[in-house]
Amino acid sequence: LASMDEGVFISDVVSGYSVDNIHPTTPSDLLGTHLDNDLTLQWNYNMDMDFNYHEIKSLLDVTRYSTENQVTFTPEESYDEYTVNSVDINDNISENSDKISVHNLHYGANLVGLNVLPDNLNISIILESLESNINSIIGEGVAASLNPTLGWIGSLTNISPGGGYWIRVDSDDMLILPGESVDCGELNFNLNEGANLISYCCEQSMPLDIIPEDCSEIVGEGAASTFNPVLGWIGNLQELNPGKGYWLKCSDQIQMQWECGE
Repeated sequence: LASMDEGVFISDVVSGYSVDNIHPTTPSDLLGTHLDNDLTLQWNYNMDMDFNYHEIKSLLDVTRYSTENQVTFTPEESYDEYTVNSVDINDNISENSDKISVHNLHYGANLVGLNVLPDNLNISIILESLESNINSIIGEGVAASLNPTLGWIGSLTNISPGGGYWIRVDSDDMLILPGESVDCGELNFNLNEGANLISYCCEQSMPLDIIPEDCSEIVGEGAASTFNPVLGWIGNLQELNPGKGYWLKCSDQIQMQWECGE
């Protein structure tokens, strides 16, 4: 006789698991406004069912969080850049939103580099956040001033990526620019013999060692250094900082790129 244990048995118990690895929707239309020293960033977001929070990242490695489509804070530095991501309940994170840069401008002349730019490079668009508080803007060999009646007057009409600019304001203000980062790796600087007014477009501070050998003097806002063959760079300017403009004096006509590193 056959054993009662023999035969084929089919279980009705099934086990398994699922993994949520779908990136959430990316925030869009990132904009900024300010009231005195407080900056407000706002964006659009199509709410996902499993939305958890927004993550606001800065160039200076400061991260803020919000469950709303905006955040308000007081920037501590003279320059920073921000992007926004959405994060779901399974910690999936969206792609970065477009970027926005913020220059904290003091009364008088500010030497800046414009590292985040919109498609339209007209100075009336670039300087829109400063409204009537701006007095003038000066680049290398070009300038424009704001006339209350006639608007912008002068030889400077469009911003050149990679250029440095003096921006003069009548009181403390914030220059807020949404757009895309200037691609520093693709930006070639054609430097003339003598002084060149350019921007530093890398995303991290770097020592002056990355300056070409043919350029021996650098001047920033309130700081300067000169290269000595024995002692190296001498002066109160010892590193290049994002969002800043610099006068770079060269002994010959050269072409260069900033070596940003990782």
